Amino acid sequence: MDILYRVGQDQMNVELPDFNTGDTITVHYTIREFE
Repeated sequence: MDILYRVGQDQMNVELPDFNTGDTITVHYTIREFE
């Protein structure tokens, strides 16, 4: 559950830069998954 909750918060924060740079989101998500 901890992971799901964290992903939810990250999604909101990542959504902002999504318009600026989509690459950053992909890299961020990949690192989070490994963590």
